[in-house]
Amino acid sequence: MDVQRFKEVIKKRNETHDEYDYGREIVECYKSLMAKFPEEAKRYHVDFCIECAEDFLEATDV
Repeated sequence: MDVQRFKEVIKKRNETHDEYDYGREIVECYKSLMAKFPEEAKRYHVDFCIECAEDFLEATDV
C-alpha cells in the first residue's frame, strides 16, 4: 500500500457514514504504512493503535 492509496481510504472515510466498512481497510493501510516507516511507527506507537483498532473491529463483528 502506498501513501496515495491511504489518501483514497481517508477520502472514502470522509464520504461515508458506515464506519465498519472502511474501518478494516484503514487498519490494513496503517499496517502497510507501518512496515514502510518503522521508525515513525515506533515513535508514535502505531502498532498499539492498530492492535486496539483490530480488537474493536473484532468485537463489533456480527
